Parts: sequence; structure tokens; C-alpha cells
Amino acid sequence: SSVMHTVERSFRNSLKQALFLEYNSTKVANSITKQSHQQIWDGILQSNFNLYHQVNVEIQKKQSLHHVPVRLFIQSKPPIQRPCRGQANNNTKLGNLLMEWAPHLFGKTGNKGEIQALEPTRTKWMIQGIQAPLSISILDLWQALCHPDHFLYIVVV
Repeated sequence: SSVMHTVERSFRNSLKQALFLEYNSTKVANSITKQSHQQIWDGILQSNFNLYHQVNVEIQKKQSLHHVPVRLFIQSKPPIQRPCRGQANNNTKLGNLLMEWAPHLFGKTGNKGEIQALEPTRTKWMIQGIQAPLSISILDLWQALCHPDHFLYIVVV
């Protein structure tokens, strides 16, 4: 159907954006064959992890990671999409990212200067339905919880 074709195109574009952010180049995205794109899409449609994973593993072997692709959704506003340093020696924490990208909602509070929601009873954040600790690294979150399009989606309400 035309709706599914539109959803597939949107997914492919999102994957290409994420790969550009990950590798700081279009080389990886452009090297994916039409057959590999189709296999990824079929894996998603069929809920077949092995089909998806076969291609995804090959994609991730191509170059070393430069950035973690992140999309932050705050209430009903358009998402914020930026790269976050992704090298293994980078230790960007979820709290640091939220404080930088949403300073009106997150900041350092208390005697210890820990990053917290400025209004903890009203502000919640979720990644795949999980409220992760603000002290966890973005790279660890991405490796465990990124979507099939390679973005780490963070929702703040």
C-alpha cells in the first residue's frame, strides 16, 4: 500500500540520517545495498530479529563510531536531533545531555550539585518505557536501547 511505502521510505531516511551522525560520513549509508535495505525492512515487518541483525552487524563493522544519534522529544514540541559524542572514552551522561538540551527542565541542584529534573514531581523522562538513571552514559543507553533506525529516542514529559 502507499501508506506502507511511505513508512518504509521514512524509516530508510531516518536510518541514513542516523548513520551519517554515527560515522560523520555518507559512506556507510551509501554502501548499503538495495537488497540489504530490503532485508532490514523485512526483518522489521516480520518481527524477525535475525533477518534485521544480519545486516545491522555488517553495518556496524564498517567504521568506528563518531557520534551517538539522539532524538529528544519534549512534550508535544518538534524533536531535538543532535549528535552526541560516541567514542568509547567519552562519558557523556544522560543527565548532562538533558541539562544541555533542556536547561529549562534539568539542572544541578542540592549540595552535591547533582543533575536532576528541576521539578521532579512533574518532569519524567523515558527511553523505551524505562526511566534510566541520569548518571548512565549515553553510549551505554544507545548500545542497549536504540531503535532499529539507530536513533536513541528520549521522551520528556
